[in-house]
Amino acid sequence: VFSAAAHDSAIRSFSMRFEQPVRKALLQHFLATLVELRGKDLLRVKGVVPVEEGLVLVQGVRHVFDRLRPVAKGEAALVFITNGVEQREVEALWHAMKGLS
Repeated sequence: VFSAAAHDSAIRSFSMRFEQPVRKALLQHFLATLVELRGKDLLRVKGVVPVEEGLVLVQGVRHVFDRLRPVAKGEAALVFITNGVEQREVEALWHAMKGLS
C-alpha cells in the first residue's frame, strides 16, 4: 500500500539573491553561524554566490556543508529548504553580519 507523502506545514523554500560579490570570509562566517543557530532545520541549502575571487558553489544539508568550491558559472542565488526557518530570519542574519563586517 502506497500513500502520498505528506509535507509538514513548517517546510519553507526560498532563495536569497546576490547582486554584488561578497567577501568569502563573510559568507563562510554567515553559513557557520546559520548552521550553529538552526542547523537541524536546514534541510537543504544550495546555490552559487559571487565572492571577490569569482563564483563559489554552496551545498549543505543540516549541519554538514561542503567546502566552498569555485565554479565557472551559475545564477547568483542560494536556495533554502528549511523546517520552520523563515526567509526574513535568514536575511536579517545576513544583513546584520554584513553590516558588522
